[in-house]
Amino acid sequence: MCGIAGIIYKNLSEQDIKLNISKMISRIIHRGPDSNGHWIDKNNRIILCSTRLAIQDLSKNGEQPMSSKSERYKIVFNGEIYNFKDLKTQYLQKFDFIGNSDTEVFLELIEKFGIHKTLSLIDGMFAFALWDKLNQKLYLCRDRFGEKPLYYGKVSGNFVFASELNSISSLNFFNKSISKKSIDLFLKYSFVPAPASIFEDIYKLEPAKLLTFDIKNSEIQKSEYWSAIKSHNVNATKKLTEKESIQELDNVLNNTISNQIISDAPIGTFLSSGVDSGLISAIMSNQSKRKINTFTVGFDEDYDETLDARKISKIIGSEHHEINIKKSSLLDTAKSISKYYDEPFSDSSQIPTYFISKFASKKVKVILSGDGADELFGGYNRYLLSKKYYKYLRLIPQNIKKYLQNFIFTNKYIISKITDQNNGLLGRKVNINSKTLDKIKQILLSKDFLEYYDRCVSTVYYPDKFDMSRKHLEKCNEELPNQDPLIKMMLLDIIFFLPSDMLCKVDRASMANSLEVRCPYLSKNVYDLSCAIPQNQKVDRNYNSKVILKQLIKKYIPGIDYNKKKKGFGVPIEKWLRSDLLNEVEETFNDNNISKDLEIDKFNLHKLWTDFKLSKNNYSDKIWSFYVLFNWYENFRNRD
Repeated sequence: MCGIAGIIYKNLSEQDIKLNISKMISRIIHRGPDSNGHWIDKNNRIILCSTRLAIQDLSKNGEQPMSSKSERYKIVFNGEIYNFKDLKTQYLQKFDFIGNSDTEVFLELIEKFGIHKTLSLIDGMFAFALWDKLNQKLYLCRDRFGEKPLYYGKVSGNFVFASELNSISSLNFFNKSISKKSIDLFLKYSFVPAPASIFEDIYKLEPAKLLTFDIKNSEIQKSEYWSAIKSHNVNATKKLTEKESIQELDNVLNNTISNQIISDAPIGTFLSSGVDSGLISAIMSNQSKRKINTFTVGFDEDYDETLDARKISKIIGSEHHEINIKKSSLLDTAKSISKYYDEPFSDSSQIPTYFISKFASKKVKVILSGDGADELFGGYNRYLLSKKYYKYLRLIPQNIKKYLQNFIFTNKYIISKITDQNNGLLGRKVNINSKTLDKIKQILLSKDFLEYYDRCVSTVYYPDKFDMSRKHLEKCNEELPNQDPLIKMMLLDIIFFLPSDMLCKVDRASMANSLEVRCPYLSKNVYDLSCAIPQNQKVDRNYNSKVILKQLIKKYIPGIDYNKKKKGFGVPIEKWLRSDLLNEVEETFNDNNISKDLEIDKFNLHKLWTDFKLSKNNYSDKIWSFYVLFNWYENFRNRD
């Protein structure tokens, strides 16, 4: 696991080159504190930089930048190739390797097969930059699901790239121009979706994309080496019975976890009270000759899962570690969390994710997590509601939808039925000002499926901002067949929501603490099998989610009820904004310079905040996003 960065420059002095190398490396040193290095090709004006978190082959033989044996290729690689030992045995038996790293195997596979075939062979999480001396091309590439980040762009005539934006923004020729469109996207989604970034002219490379920079003409081309939708369409033609699905899923997860626990550094798992991490931990424990390390974080709020996690740990026989975070520590991190993220990001579960990563990093270097299971196996509440109600919603004419919205939300009797009774409509009680009711208001007015999906995943929906995101969603939707809305929503989540929100959260929180997190559910083989598993084995007719995972986990962890309400991994942001963080937010919002720099309408922001304090609205997520944006900008402008 590493941080990577580089420049193809036009006119930089020797002094500028040294200064920028130092700055780029210093900003990503947390991603690889064990060693760092750089390589310069002055003839072609290329700089490659790397920081290393040593996981495979802890010796100097695994250090980067690394050359292929023929010297044709030079690489900086961030991530892990889980099947590298199998590929080494199958294709490179006669090759004389210098070390035992997956990066060396990857380089020699490229030497033998070329980059395109090699990408089809490997299973892993990665982002890399590969210089091809023969063809004078630089390749940038990101893994299939977007577990590892990679930014790129042209700045002052120079082509730049890095694992994190902070590395790029440190360059002495960076123009630091913030994108107003990206601010709008952030306030809508709580993250800046790919391919955009918070800065003008800097982009995220999308998952499963290969970018080619031709040094001869400075042209950039992008191609897709794998498609989640195409893979789904191929694998969905299989017809598996429930018994077959359970058996195949058991086999595939066991094989995947067997590959992912290969490490020359200490390894463990995140363990919550849910089926996702519980199943991963149980299978890993079953395979291990020694007690595995499991880690749980708890805190004195309504979201604590330590008791249930402790029960699971006892059943699987793990060496369990748990930490209870004091409220004061959570609040301090809520104020400072922006410095760990290189662009605005306001998914509040980043706070406990940061703490558990920090805690685990004191014992291990590698963690297996349950991320990706919700998207692959139907775990989110919006999937259940879509399965239950969208088939009716799409039949209602738009004018009738507007009438229903006005009728329902001005009718006190209907509101009382929704808010005062747990009658099965939403599966839980909600209050009159709840975010759930506001979400229903917005969803009712959806004109088509893409707008319906967009309204579902938006933190706060801005109708006039949909055009900015619709183009990307339409591109994702082009290859979707006339699938059930539930399947379409899960596929769009895998392409749109998963990389920009969930995986970004985990990567930044873990790498801020020099911890590598691996996601077995996001193995290509697990994904392909999940596409072949029928929908009713994921979400059944009674609207139970992740049915197939719950069936399988009974084999490993009997006697645990996994049908209870999903807890999530959040913190009580609304409660904090109304109490402990109130003065802090007030002071932050009163900074006129930030509002002016970011072109924020101060009058509307003041009204939003005042109404919230008076309980006239419940837009806590929107207020939190503004607070995060202001804090991020304050950290950004105060950096050297």
